[in-house]
Amino acid sequence: MQDVIKGLIPHFEKSKLDFLIIGATARDLISEKAKLKLSPRKTADVDLGVLVNSWQELDVLRESFKADPNIKLSKDENNKVRHYYQGTPFDIVPFGGVEKNGKIQWPPFYDSIMTVTGYKEALTTAVDYDFDGKVVKVITPEMLVALKIIAWNDKPTRNKDAQDINFLMSSYEDIDKEIYECLLDSYEDILEHFDNDSALSAIALMGFRIKKFSSDSLVSQIKEVFDKGEKKERFSRNMIKENTIYPEEETAKAVLKLNALIYGLNYVDQKEAGEN
Repeated sequence: MQDVIKGLIPHFEKSKLDFLIIGATARDLISEKAKLKLSPRKTADVDLGVLVNSWQELDVLRESFKADPNIKLSKDENNKVRHYYQGTPFDIVPFGGVEKNGKIQWPPFYDSIMTVTGYKEALTTAVDYDFDGKVVKVITPEMLVALKIIAWNDKPTRNKDAQDINFLMSSYEDIDKEIYECLLDSYEDILEHFDNDSALSAIALMGFRIKKFSSDSLVSQIKEVFDKGEKKERFSRNMIKENTIYPEEETAKAVLKLNALIYGLNYVDQKEAGEN
């Protein structure tokens, strides 16, 4: 994974394009930094979002790839994002000037549509990681959850997105080691609401941070995913691994986590409200 990223950095530098690591690759980097046990759901590819002003800028990057003997483009004409670095797949998802209403449509026929809602916010709030002296931006756990909710809503059959969200929410206290202190210092009312359950309170704070990091449009789209009970129920079931021994018990826990996240998305910080 890191070899792929290191191999791609010169191409982005040459093209002068900003990019960030997203997807399961980011999930694993976040886990490694927090010294967590990696998610049991393994990833075989690297996902990158790249900020471009036009399709021509993306073409420049792709031409740079073509000149690199280590990189091969996908032979599948329907897969516009897939490439290979020394045999390892990596996906390049453009956003920015090429998107309209949070979606991109690939030329020349503009018949392949992808959702890139939230990618701009993800880049703005991304965290710097060091790769042998080269700084690379990685999506935050909060924005990764936000993007994966949108991705699941586009394709509710993608259980892996819901399972990744479950992993990130369940691990959030360990990812942010100072979160309980933050709750005590500034968000005691959240702790009180969840009867001092630090895990659920942390997830609620994650939801509030998503709200703070995101546009109103993105927050509204995330909330809409869970507005209907049947979709929320399906999502909670998708959060659970297929081979879970006690699926009903784990699904009930998943519902509690989702409720905590939704609480955070609707949370109003009274101190901030008073200042405005």
